[in-house]
Amino acid sequence: MQVESDLDVEIYRRIDPEMKEALAVAAAHDDEILRWVPAEIHLQRSDLFAELPAGDTVNFWLTFWADVDARAGRHRGKVRIRAAGRPETVLEIYRDMAAHGHNSNWFYPVGVFDPLPPERNHWLHKLMPLAEQAGLMDPLVPSQMAGGGFGDFDLQQGRAVAKWLKDLCADRGWPEMVVFGPDEPKYPADYNRVHEALGPLRGISVRVNLDQSNVSSVFGYSTPGLADIHNVQDGCISPEMVAELQRQGSETFTYSYRILREDFYPFRQRFYAGFYTWALDLGGNWIWAYHYGHHRHAWFALDSHQPQPITGWEARREGIDDYRYLQMLGDCVAAHPNHRKSAEAGTWLAALRKRLADTTPNLVELGDPLTLDEYDEIRDTAARYIQLLGPVSKDFAPRPEPRQALDEAAPYRGRSVAECVAGLHSSNA
Repeated sequence: MQVESDLDVEIYRRIDPEMKEALAVAAAHDDEILRWVPAEIHLQRSDLFAELPAGDTVNFWLTFWADVDARAGRHRGKVRIRAAGRPETVLEIYRDMAAHGHNSNWFYPVGVFDPLPPERNHWLHKLMPLAEQAGLMDPLVPSQMAGGGFGDFDLQQGRAVAKWLKDLCADRGWPEMVVFGPDEPKYPADYNRVHEALGPLRGISVRVNLDQSNVSSVFGYSTPGLADIHNVQDGCISPEMVAELQRQGSETFTYSYRILREDFYPFRQRFYAGFYTWALDLGGNWIWAYHYGHHRHAWFALDSHQPQPITGWEARREGIDDYRYLQMLGDCVAAHPNHRKSAEAGTWLAALRKRLADTTPNLVELGDPLTLDEYDEIRDTAARYIQLLGPVSKDFAPRPEPRQALDEAAPYRGRSVAECVAGLHSSNA
């Protein structure tokens, strides 16, 4: 039993059976009482119960002490009960993600934010504090939430939830939380489903993500301006797609479930997390899944809560480092435009981006498009330029405020066919 509180606390638990028996033997006159009264009503000062038979339970009792200077009102804290010597599984998973270079997460289930603030909410009261403790999240990198959030709210209530969520994240230094929309919709079969799910969120200041598994889905659903982030399967993204979504005010992310299970080839994981994401200027890179059935990047021994990796998970960390070398160099070039080596470094980056942008990540082989030596050479070259150009100010190029997709259909929503036909004569494409 572990308790974190700004108030003093005494922790008790039920008496050890051996101690209860020893007391009964030592105090013969009290023998019958000590044997007859159940062990769970005898409290012993301790935060550890040494051994508990399978199927049995043990009770703990906490007594909190507020001294004369304690402030009035609600005091928040944490109480944890776990098997001694075993870490909390969720916390260890988040620590493992952070240790492999990740700075964002997909939180599930979130639960409905009603009332405000929500009570006993799985995302708010368990998952987010653990992710924060593990150092998993970066306040400048959005995370996603699924399985709840806004529920079946009207526009006014939805706006209230969005404001509460935005204020909460700002107050706690948490990242932007993006709503996860319908998963892998197909066009045109799921057209109505997507509109019914995301239409009510139009006009609410919260961004929405759609995971999309093929190109036709992307261009079927990008035009209505319903999704602010398009999370597109690996290999289905082109520079033209990214440019068009940027024009509409949307970001392009990428996800994969197949790179792991197709040949279990670690260099594909590295290329996907690193050079592919950088070359196409994508806003995020996700994999399915950390641990789910056969889609696993970590595994657990039968008697352990400690995550263990597979080769692709280790290679993915290398890819994230590849990305950050190139990202850092790009920042250095932008921050020092007048440096004698800045133009040279920028030309090198542009040539590398052009070379790698058309690669299909799930078809990568060693030697196509990069040899093993080239992976190291690219890092070495980037590091050399970074050292020559010098550090970047902490205030340089802060992340712009996230913007939502343009609602280009708004002027004609609800208008007659005749009015829409007349709109075709507009000079505004």
